[in-house]
Amino acid sequence: MGYFTMRIAQKKTTSEEPFYSLSRYGATVDVVEDWLQVLDDQNKVRVNTNQKLLSMSTGCFKVEKIVQLVFFCCEMLKLNEEAKYLAIELYDRFMTQHIWDLHNHVKCENSSNESKEDKWMDIERRVKAQMKLRIVSCCQLASKLISHYRVVTVRKAKTFLAQIDENYTSESILQSELRILKTLTFDLTTPSPLVYVEALLKAVAYQQPGINVKVYSLVALKLMDLFYMRRTMVYDKLYMLATGKSDMNTADRKTFIAVESDLMLFGCAVTTASSYLVDHPNSDKVMRSLSKITRIPWDDILDLAIILIQLATATDTKELPLRLKPEATESV
Repeated sequence: MGYFTMRIAQKKTTSEEPFYSLSRYGATVDVVEDWLQVLDDQNKVRVNTNQKLLSMSTGCFKVEKIVQLVFFCCEMLKLNEEAKYLAIELYDRFMTQHIWDLHNHVKCENSSNESKEDKWMDIERRVKAQMKLRIVSCCQLASKLISHYRVVTVRKAKTFLAQIDENYTSESILQSELRILKTLTFDLTTPSPLVYVEALLKAVAYQQPGINVKVYSLVALKLMDLFYMRRTMVYDKLYMLATGKSDMNTADRKTFIAVESDLMLFGCAVTTASSYLVDHPNSDKVMRSLSKITRIPWDDILDLAIILIQLATATDTKELPLRLKPEATESV
């Protein structure tokens, strides 16, 4: 087969949708189990790192306005869903560490407090002015990390920035990308939340072969968009549901960061909520399978899933059932 014939064949057969078929072309059970084990190991490292080093600031740059801007950039740059979520994660990690480094630099200077305050205000202005550039740089890195054929080149980034009235030279764009890499110590190995959702859907497909999980994936993407747009509200409600408290103090915040950083729990909740919304009769089976696969208590999965369902249906949490199917979940 010639090169151009092969390229045409690839274009006809390649799909951006996840492949959940259990036919001979799909991943084997052993591969899926190994995949989940790797994700679980990475998730534990992520949770521990956030608790020890960045406990008070992780997630601060996933607020609605920033998420909207990332979504807009990815849409205009024609990046797929995985790149979109990965860009948000990269931007949050970068900005958290970047602000931390800048703060320590000013703090350690041998100057008066007044001088430090003036310098910090100047730094804040520069950081805000560079926000769109940094977001586009994160989109560039995300596009490369997922090996997407629509990689965001410097030229493409420069053109897009000019369209939104942000004029930068090619060298400035390269330096911005390098700055992000150095700040993150070239560690870009954290998978996007979508990877966890897709891996769990694949595992459920093996555990429950009679369930068509492909229909869940489309709803899961919409739920993830909603979650990122309302992330703070979701975790505030989850905290209230878990503790009965309305205000989170410093000690609680440090403890709860483990929940906010847990992508495996997030993936389970998104999958459970998706099944509830489009395939309610099987939602209990899905939740039980997820709890068995991940060893996460089903009630923890349910707490977050209920809030996501509320978000998607615009209903009050009090109006939702405390269990998806009380008679079945008691046996979990």
